[in-house]
Amino acid sequence: MKPICVCGHFAFGKDKLNGQTIKTKITSQALAGAVGEENLMYVDTAGIRCMLMLVPKLLWAAIKCDNILIFPAHKGLRVIIPILAILRLIFSFKTHHLVIGGWLANFLAERPSLEKMYAKVVTYIYVETTVLGQALKERGYSQTVLMPNFKNLKILQPQELPVFNPNNPLQVCTFSRVMERKGIDEAVWAVSRANEKLGRTAYNLTIYGPVERGEEEWFEKLLSNLPDCAKYGGVVPYDKSTEVLQGSFALLFPTHFYTEGVPGTLIDAYASGVPVISSRWESFADVVSEGETGYGYAIGEADALCEMLVDFAQHPDKMLSLRTNCLNRAKDFLPQNLLPILLERLN
Repeated sequence: MKPICVCGHFAFGKDKLNGQTIKTKITSQALAGAVGEENLMYVDTAGIRCMLMLVPKLLWAAIKCDNILIFPAHKGLRVIIPILAILRLIFSFKTHHLVIGGWLANFLAERPSLEKMYAKVVTYIYVETTVLGQALKERGYSQTVLMPNFKNLKILQPQELPVFNPNNPLQVCTFSRVMERKGIDEAVWAVSRANEKLGRTAYNLTIYGPVERGEEEWFEKLLSNLPDCAKYGGVVPYDKSTEVLQGSFALLFPTHFYTEGVPGTLIDAYASGVPVISSRWESFADVVSEGETGYGYAIGEADALCEMLVDFAQHPDKMLSLRTNCLNRAKDFLPQNLLPILLERLN
Protein backbone atom coordinates (compact mmCIF):
# COMPACT_ATOMS: atom_id res chain seq x y z
CA MET A 1 0.00 0.00 0.00
CA LYS A 2 1.04 3.61 -0.50
CA PRO A 3 1.97 5.45 2.68
CA ILE A 4 -0.58 7.61 4.47
CA CYS A 5 0.57 11.15 5.19
CA VAL A 6 -0.29 12.59 8.59
CA CYS A 7 0.18 16.35 8.54
CA GLY A 8 -0.25 17.91 11.95
CA HIS A 9 1.17 19.61 15.00
CA PHE A 10 3.43 16.86 16.37
CA ALA A 11 5.99 19.17 18.01
CA PHE A 12 8.55 16.37 17.90
CA GLY A 13 11.05 16.69 20.73
CA LYS A 14 8.84 19.08 22.67
CA ASP A 15 6.40 18.46 25.51
CA LYS A 16 3.34 20.10 23.97
CA LEU A 17 -0.01 19.25 25.56
CA ASN A 18 -2.55 21.32 23.65
CA GLY A 19 -5.56 19.60 22.10
CA GLN A 20 -4.23 19.87 18.54
CA THR A 21 -0.93 18.15 19.37
CA ILE A 22 -2.53 15.47 21.52
CA LYS A 23 -5.14 14.56 18.90
CA THR A 24 -2.53 14.46 16.12
CA LYS A 25 -0.30 12.13 18.14
CA ILE A 26 -3.10 9.87 19.39
CA THR A 27 -4.58 9.46 15.90
CA SER A 28 -1.14 8.69 14.46
CA GLN A 29 -0.47 6.09 17.16
CA ALA A 30 -3.81 4.42 16.50
CA LEU A 31 -3.18 4.44 12.74
CA ALA A 32 0.29 2.98 13.21
CA GLY A 33 -1.24 0.14 15.20
CA ALA A 34 -3.78 -0.52 12.44
CA VAL A 35 -1.69 -0.18 9.25
CA GLY A 36 1.89 -0.33 10.52
CA GLU A 37 4.33 2.44 11.33
CA GLU A 38 6.17 1.81 8.06
CA ASN A 39 3.07 2.85 6.12
CA LEU A 40 2.87 6.33 7.64
CA MET A 41 4.61 9.53 6.55
CA TYR A 42 4.75 12.44 8.99
CA VAL A 43 4.70 16.17 8.28
CA ASP A 44 5.16 18.23 11.44
CA THR A 45 3.60 21.70 11.17
CA ALA A 46 4.85 22.85 14.59
CA GLY A 47 7.06 25.88 14.27
CA ILE A 48 6.31 26.46 10.58
CA ARG A 49 5.88 30.20 10.18
CA CYS A 50 5.26 30.58 6.46
CA MET A 51 3.80 28.72 3.52
CA LEU A 52 7.13 28.20 1.73
CA MET A 53 8.46 26.02 4.55
CA LEU A 54 5.57 23.60 4.12
CA VAL A 55 5.48 23.40 0.31
CA PRO A 56 8.29 20.84 -0.24
CA LYS A 57 6.97 18.57 2.51
CA LEU A 58 3.43 18.51 1.12
CA LEU A 59 4.73 18.18 -2.44
CA TRP A 60 6.56 15.01 -1.44
CA ALA A 61 3.41 13.75 0.32
CA ALA A 62 1.31 14.42 -2.79
CA ILE A 63 3.78 12.42 -4.90
CA LYS A 64 4.00 9.47 -2.52
CA CYS A 65 0.54 9.22 -0.92
CA ASP A 66 -3.06 8.60 -1.90
CA ASN A 67 -4.33 9.95 1.43
CA ILE A 68 -3.27 13.06 3.35
CA LEU A 69 -4.65 13.66 6.85
CA ILE A 70 -4.62 17.23 8.17
CA PHE A 71 -5.36 18.57 11.68
CA PRO A 72 -4.95 22.35 11.34
CA ALA A 73 -6.53 24.97 13.55
CA HIS A 74 -7.39 28.46 12.33
CA LYS A 75 -3.97 29.72 11.25
CA GLY A 76 -2.80 26.39 9.88
CA LEU A 77 -5.85 26.00 7.68
CA ARG A 78 -5.11 29.29 5.93
CA VAL A 79 -1.63 27.98 5.08
CA ILE A 80 -2.31 24.33 4.23
CA ILE A 81 -5.43 24.63 2.06
CA PRO A 82 -3.93 26.91 -0.64
CA ILE A 83 -0.94 24.58 -0.96
CA LEU A 84 -3.13 21.51 -1.30
CA ALA A 85 -5.38 23.33 -3.78
CA ILE A 86 -2.41 23.84 -6.11
CA LEU A 87 -1.12 20.30 -5.63
CA ARG A 88 -4.55 18.85 -6.45
CA LEU A 89 -4.26 20.40 -9.91
CA ILE A 90 -1.32 18.09 -10.58
CA PHE A 91 -1.71 15.06 -8.29
CA SER A 92 -4.60 12.83 -7.31
CA PHE A 93 -4.99 12.28 -3.58
CA LYS A 94 -7.72 12.36 -0.93
CA THR A 95 -7.58 14.99 1.80
CA HIS A 96 -9.03 14.08 5.20
CA HIS A 97 -9.58 16.99 7.61
CA LEU A 98 -9.88 15.87 11.25
CA VAL A 99 -11.41 18.90 12.93
CA ILE A 100 -10.56 19.72 16.53
CA GLY A 101 -13.37 21.63 18.22
CA GLY A 102 -16.48 23.21 16.77
CA TRP A 103 -15.17 26.35 15.05
CA LEU A 104 -14.93 25.36 11.38
CA ALA A 105 -18.35 26.31 9.96
CA ASN A 106 -18.22 29.89 11.26
CA PHE A 107 -14.57 30.22 10.27
CA LEU A 108 -15.26 29.23 6.65
CA ALA A 109 -18.38 31.38 6.44
CA GLU A 110 -16.27 34.46 7.23
CA ARG A 111 -13.65 33.59 4.55
CA PRO A 112 -15.38 32.93 1.21
CA SER A 113 -12.15 32.72 -0.82
CA LEU A 114 -10.67 30.14 1.51
CA GLU A 115 -13.96 28.25 1.64
CA LYS A 116 -14.04 27.97 -2.14
CA MET A 117 -10.63 26.27 -2.11
CA TYR A 118 -11.51 24.18 0.94
CA ALA A 119 -14.63 22.77 -0.71
CA LYS A 120 -12.59 21.59 -3.71
CA VAL A 121 -9.66 20.20 -1.73
CA VAL A 122 -11.15 18.32 1.23
CA THR A 123 -12.54 14.87 0.48
CA TYR A 124 -13.81 14.06 3.98
CA ILE A 125 -14.40 16.24 7.05
CA TYR A 126 -14.35 14.37 10.36
CA VAL A 127 -16.18 16.31 13.06
CA GLU A 128 -16.36 15.62 16.77
CA THR A 129 -19.94 16.77 17.36
CA THR A 130 -23.36 16.60 15.73
CA VAL A 131 -23.71 20.38 16.08
CA LEU A 132 -20.74 21.10 13.83
CA GLY A 133 -21.72 18.29 11.47
CA GLN A 134 -25.15 19.82 10.96
CA ALA A 135 -23.72 23.33 10.50
CA LEU A 136 -21.35 22.09 7.78
CA LYS A 137 -24.04 20.08 6.01
CA GLU A 138 -26.18 23.21 5.92
CA ARG A 139 -23.27 24.86 4.08
CA GLY A 140 -23.30 22.05 1.52
CA TYR A 141 -20.58 19.78 2.89
CA SER A 142 -22.13 16.37 2.32
CA GLN A 143 -18.72 14.74 2.92
CA THR A 144 -18.99 15.44 6.67
CA VAL A 145 -18.48 12.40 8.91
CA LEU A 146 -19.12 12.19 12.66
CA MET A 147 -16.05 10.84 14.47
CA PRO A 148 -15.79 11.96 18.10
CA ASN A 149 -12.46 12.57 19.75
CA PHE A 150 -10.84 9.40 21.11
CA LYS A 151 -8.12 8.35 23.54
CA ASN A 152 -6.43 5.06 24.26
CA LEU A 153 -6.88 5.14 28.03
CA LYS A 154 -7.07 2.46 30.68
CA ILE A 155 -10.64 2.59 31.94
CA LEU A 156 -10.93 1.84 35.62
CA GLN A 157 -12.97 -1.11 36.82
CA PRO A 158 -15.86 -0.28 39.17
CA GLN A 159 -14.08 -2.01 42.06
CA GLU A 160 -11.12 0.35 41.58
CA LEU A 161 -13.19 3.45 42.31
CA PRO A 162 -12.05 5.16 45.52
CA VAL A 163 -14.13 5.36 48.67
CA PHE A 164 -14.64 8.94 49.83
CA ASN A 165 -14.48 9.79 53.52
CA PRO A 166 -17.34 12.20 54.27
CA ASN A 167 -15.24 13.82 56.98
CA ASN A 168 -12.50 14.86 54.56
CA PRO A 169 -12.63 17.66 51.97
CA LEU A 170 -13.73 16.51 48.52
CA GLN A 171 -11.08 16.82 45.84
CA VAL A 172 -12.12 18.62 42.64
CA CYS A 173 -9.92 19.77 39.77
CA THR A 174 -9.66 21.57 36.48
CA PHE A 175 -7.67 19.76 33.80
CA SER A 176 -7.06 21.83 30.68
CA ARG A 177 -4.90 24.54 29.21
CA VAL A 178 -4.56 27.16 31.93
CA MET A 179 -6.03 30.35 30.53
CA GLU A 180 -8.67 32.86 31.47
CA ARG A 181 -11.20 31.72 28.84
CA LYS A 182 -11.12 28.20 30.27
CA GLY A 183 -12.83 29.66 33.35
CA ILE A 184 -10.07 28.74 35.80
CA ASP A 185 -10.60 31.82 37.98
CA GLU A 186 -14.33 31.08 37.92
CA ALA A 187 -13.64 27.62 39.36
CA VAL A 188 -11.39 29.07 42.07
CA TRP A 189 -14.03 31.61 43.09
CA ALA A 190 -16.88 29.07 43.07
CA VAL A 191 -15.00 26.54 45.22
CA SER A 192 -13.89 29.19 47.71
CA ARG A 193 -17.37 30.70 47.91
CA ALA A 194 -18.99 27.25 48.34
CA ASN A 195 -16.68 26.56 51.28
CA GLU A 196 -17.67 29.89 52.82
CA LYS A 197 -21.37 29.12 52.45
CA LEU A 198 -20.92 25.68 53.96
CA GLY A 199 -18.88 27.05 56.84
CA ARG A 200 -16.11 24.49 56.34
CA THR A 201 -13.51 23.34 53.83
CA ALA A 202 -15.82 21.04 51.90
CA TYR A 203 -13.66 21.17 48.76
CA ASN A 204 -10.04 21.43 47.75
CA LEU A 205 -9.32 22.46 44.15
CA THR A 206 -6.26 21.51 42.11
CA ILE A 207 -5.56 23.26 38.81
CA TYR A 208 -3.77 21.02 36.31
CA GLY A 209 -2.44 21.89 32.88
CA PRO A 210 0.10 23.93 30.92
CA VAL A 211 -0.12 27.70 31.18
CA GLU A 212 -1.10 29.10 27.79
CA ARG A 213 1.47 31.36 26.17
CA GLY A 214 0.48 34.98 26.70
CA GLU A 215 -1.49 34.14 29.86
CA GLU A 216 1.49 34.08 32.24
CA GLU A 217 0.83 37.48 33.81
CA TRP A 218 -2.85 36.67 34.37
CA PHE A 219 -1.95 33.32 35.93
CA GLU A 220 0.75 34.80 38.20
CA LYS A 221 -1.85 37.22 39.51
CA LEU A 222 -4.30 34.35 40.03
CA LEU A 223 -1.67 32.30 41.89
CA SER A 224 -0.79 35.21 44.16
CA ASN A 225 -4.42 35.41 45.28
CA LEU A 226 -5.27 31.71 45.54
CA PRO A 227 -7.26 30.80 48.65
CA ASP A 228 -5.97 28.02 50.91
CA CYS A 229 -8.40 25.56 49.33
CA ALA A 230 -6.81 25.87 45.85
CA LYS A 231 -3.41 25.05 44.39
CA TYR A 232 -1.65 24.57 41.05
CA GLY A 233 -0.75 20.92 40.35
CA GLY A 234 1.42 21.49 37.28
CA VAL A 235 1.43 19.73 33.93
CA VAL A 236 0.35 16.09 33.65
CA PRO A 237 1.56 13.92 30.72
CA TYR A 238 -1.43 13.05 28.54
CA ASP A 239 -0.95 9.32 29.12
CA LYS A 240 -0.95 9.75 32.93
CA SER A 241 -4.25 11.57 33.20
CA THR A 242 -6.35 8.77 34.69
CA GLU A 243 -3.77 8.14 37.39
CA VAL A 244 -4.05 11.75 38.52
CA LEU A 245 -7.81 12.13 38.12
CA GLN A 246 -9.08 8.93 39.71
CA GLY A 247 -9.07 10.31 43.24
CA SER A 248 -11.23 13.30 42.31
CA PHE A 249 -14.84 13.79 43.33
CA ALA A 250 -15.56 15.86 40.21
CA LEU A 251 -13.91 17.49 37.21
CA LEU A 252 -14.79 21.15 36.82
CA PHE A 253 -14.93 22.34 33.21
CA PRO A 254 -16.04 25.98 33.31
CA THR A 255 -15.01 26.80 29.74
CA HIS A 256 -16.03 30.06 28.07
CA PHE A 257 -15.28 28.64 24.61
CA TYR A 258 -18.73 28.15 23.12
CA THR A 259 -17.37 26.09 20.19
CA GLU A 260 -15.55 23.40 22.17
CA GLY A 261 -15.74 19.99 20.47
CA VAL A 262 -15.23 16.82 22.50
CA PRO A 263 -12.64 17.93 25.07
CA GLY A 264 -10.11 15.20 25.75
CA THR A 265 -10.14 16.12 29.41
CA LEU A 266 -13.74 14.91 29.73
CA ILE A 267 -12.75 11.56 28.22
CA ASP A 268 -9.96 11.40 30.81
CA ALA A 269 -12.49 12.07 33.57
CA TYR A 270 -14.91 9.40 32.36
CA ALA A 271 -12.15 6.79 32.13
CA SER A 272 -11.30 7.64 35.75
CA GLY A 273 -14.92 7.33 36.88
CA VAL A 274 -15.09 11.07 37.61
CA PRO A 275 -18.34 12.94 36.87
CA VAL A 276 -18.21 16.38 35.26
CA ILE A 277 -19.57 19.75 36.34
CA SER A 278 -19.37 21.88 33.21
CA SER A 279 -20.56 25.05 31.58
CA ARG A 280 -22.91 24.26 28.70
CA TRP A 281 -20.95 24.99 25.55
CA GLU A 282 -22.53 24.55 22.12
CA SER A 283 -21.99 20.78 21.93
CA PHE A 284 -22.34 20.04 25.65
CA ALA A 285 -25.12 17.48 25.06
CA ASP A 286 -22.86 15.50 22.68
CA VAL A 287 -20.50 14.78 25.56
CA VAL A 288 -22.27 15.19 28.89
CA SER A 289 -25.51 13.39 29.69
CA GLU A 290 -27.23 15.57 32.27
CA GLY A 291 -27.79 13.65 35.49
CA GLU A 292 -25.99 10.60 34.10
CA THR A 293 -22.34 11.58 33.57
CA GLY A 294 -22.44 15.08 35.00
CA TYR A 295 -24.28 18.36 35.33
CA GLY A 296 -24.21 21.65 33.46
CA TYR A 297 -24.79 25.35 34.02
CA ALA A 298 -24.85 28.42 31.78
CA ILE A 299 -21.48 29.70 30.57
CA GLY A 300 -20.06 32.37 32.85
CA GLU A 301 -22.55 31.78 35.66
CA ALA A 302 -20.10 31.30 38.52
CA ASP A 303 -22.92 31.65 41.06
CA ALA A 304 -24.66 28.65 39.52
CA LEU A 305 -21.45 26.60 39.74
CA CYS A 306 -21.10 27.61 43.38
CA GLU A 307 -24.67 26.58 44.21
CA MET A 308 -24.14 23.20 42.55
CA LEU A 309 -21.02 22.63 44.63
CA VAL A 310 -22.91 23.49 47.80
CA ASP A 311 -25.67 21.06 46.87
CA PHE A 312 -23.27 18.22 46.01
CA ALA A 313 -21.33 18.68 49.26
CA GLN A 314 -24.59 18.24 51.14
CA HIS A 315 -25.76 15.39 48.90
CA PRO A 316 -22.59 13.72 47.56
CA ASP A 317 -24.49 10.68 46.28
CA LYS A 318 -25.84 12.86 43.46
CA MET A 319 -22.32 12.75 42.03
CA LEU A 320 -21.02 9.45 43.35
CA SER A 321 -23.96 7.58 41.80
CA LEU A 322 -22.78 8.71 38.34
CA ARG A 323 -19.35 7.13 38.50
CA THR A 324 -20.24 3.80 36.89
CA ASN A 325 -22.09 5.66 34.11
CA CYS A 326 -18.90 7.60 33.43
CA LEU A 327 -16.85 4.39 33.11
CA ASN A 328 -19.36 3.02 30.61
CA ARG A 329 -19.42 6.27 28.64
CA ALA A 330 -15.62 6.23 28.35
CA LYS A 331 -15.84 3.11 26.19
CA ASP A 332 -17.51 5.19 23.47
CA PHE A 333 -14.25 7.13 23.05
CA LEU A 334 -11.82 4.23 22.63
CA PRO A 335 -9.82 4.13 19.36
CA GLN A 336 -11.01 0.64 18.43
CA ASN A 337 -14.59 1.89 18.42
CA LEU A 338 -13.94 5.01 16.31
CA LEU A 339 -10.86 4.44 14.13
CA PRO A 340 -12.75 2.18 11.67
CA ILE A 341 -14.71 5.28 10.61
CA LEU A 342 -11.46 6.71 9.26
CA LEU A 343 -9.93 3.45 8.01
CA GLU A 344 -12.81 2.59 5.71
CA ARG A 345 -12.38 5.94 3.94
CA LEU A 346 -8.65 5.52 3.45
CA ASN A 347 -9.13 2.61 1.05
